Amino acid sequence: MNILGLRIKFGLSSSLNTHIDLITKMKKHLLTTLSLFLAMVAYGQCPTGETEVTFELVLDRYGSEITWEITGQGGSPVYQSGGPYTDEASNASFPQPDLVFCVPDGTILEVTIDDSFGDGMCCQWGAGSWALSVGGTELASGSEFEDTDGATLVIGGTDLGIVSSGVPSIAAAGNVTISGTVQNFGTEAISSFTLDYSIDNGTPVQQVFGTSVPVGGTAPFSFTTPWAATGGSYVVDIDLSGVSGDLISVNNSLSQDVSIASQIGTRLPLLEQFTSSTCNPCFTLNNTSGFVDMLEALSPNSQSNPEIAVIKYQYDFPGVGDHAYNAEVGDRVFGFYFSGSIGIPEVLVDADLSPNSFALTSSDILDYQDKPAVIDISATHTIVNGNEITVDVTVDPYVSVNATLQIALVEKHYDATNASSFSNGETEFFHIFRKLISGSNGTSVNLTADNQYTTQKSYTATINPNLPAQGSFDFHAGSELEVVVFIQGPGPERIIYNSAISTGSSQLTGLTDYTDNLAIGVYPNPVTSEQLSVVVDSKGSDDAVMTITDIKGAVVLTQSLGKFISGVNRRTVDVNNLTTGVYNVNVLTSGHMHSKRIIVQK
Repeated sequence: MNILGLRIKFGLSSSLNTHIDLITKMKKHLLTTLSLFLAMVAYGQCPTGETEVTFELVLDRYGSEITWEITGQGGSPVYQSGGPYTDEASNASFPQPDLVFCVPDGTILEVTIDDSFGDGMCCQWGAGSWALSVGGTELASGSEFEDTDGATLVIGGTDLGIVSSGVPSIAAAGNVTISGTVQNFGTEAISSFTLDYSIDNGTPVQQVFGTSVPVGGTAPFSFTTPWAATGGSYVVDIDLSGVSGDLISVNNSLSQDVSIASQIGTRLPLLEQFTSSTCNPCFTLNNTSGFVDMLEALSPNSQSNPEIAVIKYQYDFPGVGDHAYNAEVGDRVFGFYFSGSIGIPEVLVDADLSPNSFALTSSDILDYQDKPAVIDISATHTIVNGNEITVDVTVDPYVSVNATLQIALVEKHYDATNASSFSNGETEFFHIFRKLISGSNGTSVNLTADNQYTTQKSYTATINPNLPAQGSFDFHAGSELEVVVFIQGPGPERIIYNSAISTGSSQLTGLTDYTDNLAIGVYPNPVTSEQLSVVVDSKGSDDAVMTITDIKGAVVLTQSLGKFISGVNRRTVDVNNLTTGVYNVNVLTSGHMHSKRIIVQK
């Protein structure tokens, strides 16, 4: 050692060297132990008696709609929560950092995912999803839902639950198989379980299932002893037992209402299509992919031997301008089938949404003919004076149900070659929806098994030789009328019990005549003042009534214009209460309807 220029030499005994080696080894051991401890902390390992849980979240474009929390049973304590998030500029998937946390063993964990808009996390705006896992095994997940999704799980413990029944809510008399699915909601594998089923609290039928259900897994079950069902309404109860340490009791039972038909009718499948003349994929489906040709080969809406019933709803999306859109189309799309955003084209067969409209085949559609029909429907109709439609409906129910009767008035075909507003290139349209006789809500019917139900409904149609104004329920002059009758249950199943094609006259002519647009003038247009001048070249001398409707067909103003002379008539109308938008001015006089579209700019 050199200190202040002095050279000093130390000598160490062998005993001291031994102690230094020991200290060095102890230091290395302590450093190794510390490194292992830090690694444990870094990887989130939990103390004894707790289990590590991982929550994964992938957002779609609209993260601001998503909030979530993971809690103990009943909402407390809150282990993790999140949202709302920031919206993104484009449609895509946006993974969030995984969350890893510890939960005491034996905890009943509740996962709740909320979407404020009500369209879930997948798939139009991006493939969003959520998942909860333990030890790399996924216990629960979700993506496609409406307002709320979630799960109840057992962490560090055992739970098996019944998650679904395979018993149809309506079935034919005879042997009915009792089946369903169980799911492992715990973190321990299950090797066997016992199930019982009973009908109306009768003698239970028990069976032991030696089926292994892995952590996070599901397993089907099917009783070997069927239910010998006869016509009537019943309650089927399925109960689970035989799982040692099962912690959640509320998922051990499933109760289901089942109706057994006294006989089976003949089913006519109903295909409903949501489409638009402003939608490019709709053109591709209908024309390039041959969807129209495929449907026409099935004799849709034919009064003799139809294989399917078809209703096509022309929607005002993704661009405005489809003149066949009206408020009842909007009600059918969002008021009944969908609660949030949809992508079109969409096709449903007997209320089942096709996962891929472009892959739907005629065989797929005709398979629905084999589903038991527990209601038979027949209908006839007449047309008086060319536009006064009366429909008589007879329903023969073989089960007791509360449902809705709908009578849809449909145009068989129209050609709109000269319509420049159809941006996707379509010019021919088939089986186009125009009106539900009883409105969007239909007619509520309480059907009793084996008691025939009859009703009569009427509607006066308006005939328009030009393109009907968007929002109206007008028919084209010379249209062939198709009347589709169907009975449907409420949500969420929205069961189509059956449908039928009414037989009767198909030609609409009508007393109400839309004259050439040259017979009416409106000034100024666009409307920028409080007054609107209306000039009509009347074909006769009669009282005149003016109605102004908005783009959805709702009447916003009705006013008498007094008695018109045969010839040119001028009137001034106060339109101060009209807000900015597009409207139709309609003047009815001498049996003729004169219409003109106006644009109000304020």
